[in-house]
Amino acid sequence: MTPRYEAPSRSITGTDANLLDQLRHADGRPYGFYKNALGAWDYGDFTLAIDHVQADPYAPPSSLRAWARPEAMGLPDAALASSDARLAAADFIARSFDEAIRARGTRDVTIARAGALILQRSYATVLPDRVEVRFQVKLPARGRTILGRSAARLFDVDVPNIVMDCFDYVSEDPATTRKRSRLLAHVAAYEDYRALQSILEERGWVSFVADEAMLARRSGVS
Repeated sequence: MTPRYEAPSRSITGTDANLLDQLRHADGRPYGFYKNALGAWDYGDFTLAIDHVQADPYAPPSSLRAWARPEAMGLPDAALASSDARLAAADFIARSFDEAIRARGTRDVTIARAGALILQRSYATVLPDRVEVRFQVKLPARGRTILGRSAARLFDVDVPNIVMDCFDYVSEDPATTRKRSRLLAHVAAYEDYRALQSILEERGWVSFVADEAMLARRSGVS
C-alpha cells in the first residue's frame, strides 16, 4: 500500500538564509539552543523540515525531511505513471540519497541503507504531488557547546547538495542525464518484475527459467 503522508504540521518558518543566520547566532551557546531551528525552511528548490533535534551531542541524530513537487524536480512522467512506478522511483531516490552522502564524504548526514530488494520504504515516498525523503543529521558541537558556524556550513553546503543530488532531474549535465536513465531503468525493471509475477499467479506456474540456465541436478551425471 502506498503511504499517504499528511501535510507538514508546521507552516514555513523562514528561508534557508534565515536558518543559516540562526545557526551562526547559536555559536557558543548551550546545545539545547539548537531547538530554535525546529521548523520548515524554504530552500527554493525544496523545503527542509527539522522535525526533531537531538537532546545532546551524544544522543541519536536529529530527524529531518526534505520534500519537493515532482514537476519542480523534473521527475519523468514514467516515474509517476502508476503506484508500482512511484514505489520504484521512491526506492531509487532513497538509494541515490545514500550514494550522494557517500560521494560527498560527510559523516554528519545519514539515511537508512536499502537492501537488495525494491520495497516500499518509510523514509522515501513518491506521490503524484509530492516527493519526500527522511534522514538524520548530527548537529555539530564541542562538548555540549554549539558549533554554530560548522552547523551553518552543514546546512548551507552538505545538506542541500545531498538533497539536490537526488532531487534534480532537470539539469542537462551528463551526471543528471545518467541518473535519469538509471531511474527509468529501475522503474522499468520493477514493472517487469510485477508483470512476470502476475503471470505466474494467473497461470499457476512456479517460476521462470532463463534460456541456457545451468539447473541444479541430483548428481553430475544426472
